[in-house]
Amino acid sequence: MALGTLILLIIGILIILLGMGTLINPNLARWINLPGGPHLKAIISIIVGIIIIILGLIVPIPMT
Repeated sequence: MALGTLILLIIGILIILLGMGTLINPNLARWINLPGGPHLKAIISIIVGIIIIILGLIVPIPMT
C-alpha cells in the first residue's frame, strides 16, 4: 500500500470519527467548518470521510 493511499485512509477514518463524536456530543461541532446545526455537520463529515476512504482505495496516489 502506497503512502498516499495510507494517508487518505487515515484522514478519512479521523473525519468519520469526528462526525460520530459530534453525533454523540454536539459541542464538537465547533471544529467542523460547515453551515448548519450540529447534526447536519456530523452527517456531512461522515459522508465526506467515506468519500475520502473510497478515493483512497480506488485512485492510486504515487508519492516519491
